[in-house]
Amino acid sequence: MTADTSAAFDESAQPEWQRWLNQFCENWIFAFLIAMAIRHFAVEAFRIPTTSMEPMLYGDPGFLKGDHVVVDKLSWRITGTKRWDVTVFQFPRPEVEAGDDGRPALDRKNNRLDHPLFRPLFCRNFVKRAVVLPGDTFYIANGDLHLKQADGTFAVARKPQATQEALWQDVYIHGDQDGYVPWIASGGAQVDGKGPTLAFALKGGVADFTQPLRNLYLKPGLVRAALLPTSSEKEGKLVEVGMTKPVFRVGNREGNLWDLDTWEIQRLTTKDLDAGHGRVLNEVMDEWVGDVRAVLDVASITGTATLCYKQGNLHAYNLELSATGWRVLGDGVELAKGTDAVAGHRWRFGHLDA
Repeated sequence: MTADTSAAFDESAQPEWQRWLNQFCENWIFAFLIAMAIRHFAVEAFRIPTTSMEPMLYGDPGFLKGDHVVVDKLSWRITGTKRWDVTVFQFPRPEVEAGDDGRPALDRKNNRLDHPLFRPLFCRNFVKRAVVLPGDTFYIANGDLHLKQADGTFAVARKPQATQEALWQDVYIHGDQDGYVPWIASGGAQVDGKGPTLAFALKGGVADFTQPLRNLYLKPGLVRAALLPTSSEKEGKLVEVGMTKPVFRVGNREGNLWDLDTWEIQRLTTKDLDAGHGRVLNEVMDEWVGDVRAVLDVASITGTATLCYKQGNLHAYNLELSATGWRVLGDGVELAKGTDAVAGHRWRFGHLDA
């Protein structure tokens, strides 16, 4: 019979510094494993690499500039991708790094060009909204997605209300910029924009919203504003503005972010404008917007007030509010009405360009 001469491990016999180091390493290794498991199976943060999802999500190729999104992987593993979800995926074709971007890792004969040590794969993440699902037959026209129905016809795919709510962009919030009130009253009407409340006294007149409704969107911060016509991308002055704080001053002249007929607005928050794409961006921003909505809290009302959307000389849609109720008219034809109390409630009146 052989005696067991091995000594049992006694942690207390170790020096205090070694016990502390062992415990420190154990805790950090355990935390690292838990974090990697959460990152792989549950949630992960991704940086938005480009500006293609603006204005809902702001991105930038610059490493420290882009905003981030947190992806819920656990729910996706259960439900899968649904239409209108914002998704994150890697570029489907392998790429190798080329400067600040990637290029295909396949030659013309589909031979791989990457190398695990010298030319590793460039893993580029895309953040996009899923609008078409496998098996769909569709076409896109005038900015609308048309899906083929069971009877063979095509119909516009409407966004759910929650998604549409997330996509609305504020272009004016009373009080965001002191003294800025883009309403001009005429015909006996009056507009009082002092203080926290915006008050209208129409009295048979009208109050026009003079701020242009254009395809302008930008992240709050610095832009370069130059009076048109300009001869250089570096002309103008850096001003701090935002979509609901559009008024700025260059020298002795006051400008407005929305007045793209007078001012060139060059964004400085996106790296993809470094090569001088400011004028191209202005051409895009100069497009007119068809999807508009007004949100107003009615404190009190006397008589009848009309909120009107006009599409040039083609169409006019009116929301009439009075002490006895409301009604909606399209080109003079009553579309809906109600006897709900107007004062003390929030009203949303929108027009989606289908």
